Amino acid sequence: MQISELISIGKLGKSIDRKGFIPFRIKRNFRSILFELKDIFLVFTDHRVRYVTVDEIEADQNIKIRIIERDVTNEAVDNGRVQVMLPSKDLGNILEEKGFLVNTGSQINYNNQEIGKVVDVFNNKAHDVLVVEMLNGQEIMIPYVDYFIIKKVDKIIYVQNIHDFLEL
Repeated sequence: MQISELISIGKLGKSIDRKGFIPFRIKRNFRSILFELKDIFLVFTDHRVRYVTVDEIEADQNIKIRIIERDVTNEAVDNGRVQVMLPSKDLGNILEEKGFLVNTGSQINYNNQEIGKVVDVFNNKAHDVLVVEMLNGQEIMIPYVDYFIIKKVDKIIYVQNIHDFLEL
């Protein structure tokens, strides 16, 4: 596996509590998968990589993580600024299982009717945008935000408030 195949989901803090937990600052857009974490990669500032297993996660006022490999825990705290990463493939599987990932080919339904299929998805740094090929061959773009997306069930995405897009 190459480092380019890993995605950073957060960083570890620089202390260990008496129960062996390290503070964990997870990136906001990955909080929904926090309790799905099992095996993770720790990437040190000197580019060393350790593959470790999550023992337990606590998320009361602050998020803390404990890993099974205690020697790596000490090493991470001593080093500081250790990134927590997941393979993009694993992250994609977790997001898809939780219904967050949109794949090309997903059907778009508006007013209980199929209007097209997703042909591409991109992120504009604010949110994901669905590129939808309509049944008539035209393409529209729908921001993947609550205002437009009602729900996603399997490979069907139910949308609303897109009447202006359809008139273009």
